[in-house]
Amino acid sequence: IFRGLIQSMLERRWMVTFSLFGGSVSAAVVFTAVLFGVIHLEAGAVVALGAIILGLVAGELRRRSGSLLPAIMVHALFNCVDAVWR
Repeated sequence: IFRGLIQSMLERRWMVTFSLFGGSVSAAVVFTAVLFGVIHLEAGAVVALGAIILGLVAGELRRRSGSLLPAIMVHALFNCVDAVWR
C-alpha cells in the first residue's frame, strides 16, 4: 500500500527531490516513510523511528529499481531480524 500505491501516486504528482547524505531522495519517498512511521507510533517512538528509516530505504529501493520486490525483501529481512532479537 505505501510504496505500491501511495508512493507511486505521489511520484507522478510531485517531481521534487531532496539532497540527503550526499544522495537524493524524492519528496514522495520522504512523505511515505513518515506516514509509515506515524502508523507505527502506537508501538513506541523507537519503533516509529525504525519504521521511518525502513520506509526511506524501501522507498528509495522502489523508486530506483522501479519494482516492489527489493522493497518487499528489505521489509521481510527487517521483520526477520526484529523477530530474532525479541
